[in-house]
Amino acid sequence: MIINQENLANIYTALSAVFNAAFQAAPDPWYKRVAMVVPSTGRSIDYKFILDFPGMREWIGDRVIKSLEGKSWEVVNKDWEATIEVFRNDIEDDQLGLYTPIVAAMAEEAAHHPNQLIADLIKNGGAAQCYDGQYFFDTDHPVGDGTASNLDAGAGTPWYLLDVRRAIKPFIF
Repeated sequence: MIINQENLANIYTALSAVFNAAFQAAPDPWYKRVAMVVPSTGRSIDYKFILDFPGMREWIGDRVIKSLEGKSWEVVNKDWEATIEVFRNDIEDDQLGLYTPIVAAMAEEAAHHPNQLIADLIKNGGAAQCYDGQYFFDTDHPVGDGTASNLDAGAGTPWYLLDVRRAIKPFIF
């Protein structure tokens, strides 16, 4: 095969198709069960959320408006990549089929990369700050007029109990 712009574009298109098909076929990653998936197209997202959300009450008479304390947490997006070299001789000798399983494996890795990111958040939750300036796992998160704990200090081997039934999940991806 002659190496020219058209052939390189065709190679890129073919390998991209392999990548996309393998990415879509990868088993559903677990991070979606513990993290809210929020699309982002900008440099960062300022997540705004409400603390001390009011519960339901019977509506009798006028509405009772509750003042809510708002918080925000900016998450800066990061770029991730994995790049392989395609040898010139493999192109010239039309040996590009060798790259199909490599590109498919890269796609599977990409599909599961968010698992590793969320696992790292959990693993480092005792040393990484969250929106309130406390460690994610801590004994005294300020909540309303009191505090709340999501850490049993001294419990031995760490284990995690996460409520993932609701729309707002413990982590954001």
